[in-house]
Amino acid sequence: MKVVSIALILLLNAIPVFSQKADYSKLSPSLRRMAIGQARNVSKAKELNEGKGSGKCVVAFVRCGDTDVLESEGCRVLESLDDIHIARIPLSKLSALSLLPEIKRIEAGSPCKVTMDTTGYVVRADKVHEGRGENGLTNAGGYTGRNVIVGVQDICFDLTHPTFRTTDGKSCRIKALWDQLAEKDSEDSPLPVGRQYLGQEDILALQHTRDCLLGVHGTHTSAIAAGSGWDGRTCSRYRGIAPDADICLVCNYSGDNKDVVDEEDRLLYSDAMDILGFKYIFDYADRQGKPCVINFSEGRYEDFYGETMYYEAVEKLLGPGRIICASAGNDGRSRTYLRKNKGEDHLSTFIHSWWGEETMFLRADARFRLSLDFIYYNGDRVTMTYDFDNVLNAEDSIVVDTIEVKGTRFQVLYCVYPSGLDADEWGAEFYLTRLGEGSIGAEPHVLLTLNGKETEIDVYSVRGELKANKTLCADSKTAETGHLILFPGASKNVICVGSTTYTRTLLNHEGKAISFRTDVEGEKSDFSSMGPTIQGFIKPDVVAPGENIVSANSSFYLEKFPESHADVDVERFVYEGRTYAWTALTGTSMSTPVVTGVIALWLDACPTLTPEQVLQVIQNTSQRKPGMDYPNNDYGWGEIDAKAGLDYVLSEYCGITDVALREDVRSGKVKYYYDINGRRIRSVEGLRGIFFAVDERGVVRKVVRNFSQP
Repeated sequence: MKVVSIALILLLNAIPVFSQKADYSKLSPSLRRMAIGQARNVSKAKELNEGKGSGKCVVAFVRCGDTDVLESEGCRVLESLDDIHIARIPLSKLSALSLLPEIKRIEAGSPCKVTMDTTGYVVRADKVHEGRGENGLTNAGGYTGRNVIVGVQDICFDLTHPTFRTTDGKSCRIKALWDQLAEKDSEDSPLPVGRQYLGQEDILALQHTRDCLLGVHGTHTSAIAAGSGWDGRTCSRYRGIAPDADICLVCNYSGDNKDVVDEEDRLLYSDAMDILGFKYIFDYADRQGKPCVINFSEGRYEDFYGETMYYEAVEKLLGPGRIICASAGNDGRSRTYLRKNKGEDHLSTFIHSWWGEETMFLRADARFRLSLDFIYYNGDRVTMTYDFDNVLNAEDSIVVDTIEVKGTRFQVLYCVYPSGLDADEWGAEFYLTRLGEGSIGAEPHVLLTLNGKETEIDVYSVRGELKANKTLCADSKTAETGHLILFPGASKNVICVGSTTYTRTLLNHEGKAISFRTDVEGEKSDFSSMGPTIQGFIKPDVVAPGENIVSANSSFYLEKFPESHADVDVERFVYEGRTYAWTALTGTSMSTPVVTGVIALWLDACPTLTPEQVLQVIQNTSQRKPGMDYPNNDYGWGEIDAKAGLDYVLSEYCGITDVALREDVRSGKVKYYYDINGRRIRSVEGLRGIFFAVDERGVVRKVVRNFSQP
């Protein structure tokens, strides 16, 4: 694998300066192999070793009988489990420790430590920042998103966090904000809700969006995509993927911040408002004359209403230099999909929901019958049956029932309709709610049965899970995982992002070791949602690190709830009188801005990239696991690789890096123009500088020099 553990890298870097050779027999096999055979990572180790704190130490497992020997060598014991100790070890002491007879074993059990000081290395964004070229494809100075707008539509923004300043801390890079939750400044405002804020003075005076005390989500995701890492003194290792990009924000409405909106106004905040948010960001970027990639770490479940206008609206917003990245979702553990094939007499499954509510969407190619059995182990049973035609012919094709079973009351809402996605199919929605407190799944157990021997039915549970109970129903089935991609990520040309995991241990700001789960590096996170989509698209498109990603926390949330993230705040610091933090959070919400930032780097190199071209880059350059067919509904095309993607962009879409300059050829039909940085442009009219005119075969036909004022 191309990605290695920060601990392993630091160990490798330290070996040459040890006065004594380490006892390799005491190192774990992976550490030993890395120390001996991975010399190509030395330069990376040097870069990482320039950091502070953990950059000069390694957190490792040490087997020994007495912790005194560790402490005598300057180590800090963080946790002890009998004779196994988790210790923070100065790199300069590692060799000496391995030679001590009291030390039986030293292991770094993880292949990679994923925080924002290493996530960039995992996806090789550092190589793009540096401008290092391979195969002759160089770009002077590198790409950092300087000529790109990174848009983020999310909730709960702290606008004052220093990571949103330039890398020298002198100015704020958040250039525009539409807070959809704010009170309107006037009835004449062109915005349907909320108000906008433009420029540094207005942004910093506002300080935060209206929902800031309800969470940290937008602050964290924005900084992953485009944080500079500035902490008031220097650029820390917690910088985002595109640290020089300008930022445009939309604070939208979601189930998590709905309480700041008056109840009577909540219906204003539909999917259409999110589309307006996307458009606001793209319009701002157009006015600046810059390409834009939007991060949307949100989404909702698909359905069969045939809401094609939402998909169409998204697709219409996309185009050259207009890209949207969206989360796949965090339902990868949920068993929520079942299929009844033609020829099967029926399909039976038990409904489970901790929330006391179940929502299901169904697709069928013919009519069918649905029944519910409320069952007790003593044999008591209440059965309700719903015939398809009766439901279809009911008023509004909706049936609402209240069912009482031994004092427990349930409400059923069931509706059917022609599918908006396929005129030859039917869609159905089924809602089951337990009235009063309690979950669905304990007594009475609820058995769902779908009948129709010649009918093919897909069942998608979006609120609960579907499980077997062989005692109560011998042929009941447990659902599969997958089929729960959120949209807009489910849209064809929206870049849908899943999450991968890397093993690691980190220290929080109190010096406490936090150990996370162990997986093989680059494995799909078990929570990361899988496709296909209801429309049959393979999703996600790509995956990126999404577990325990360290990024900015909201100082306002921290001020109100100082213990809320105390265990996962890896650092806290004071800037201009406020306390800020770097915090480790997990989800496809975190992996999505990693990809957003990478695409910003590609747009910096080629501003006219279309969503289709971005998908082509992802298809041709993502890191893949051997023995697996791609694309697939777990990994898409693989884990994103910023550097390989940039090389592809420069060679395939910028044209001047892989062709020889032929000034002797003075004729030929010009198809494209490129500037000296390899960015393709439509026309040189009104522009100043040196440009290359390229024919349809990619051959440079002439050099255009424009030095007059536009």
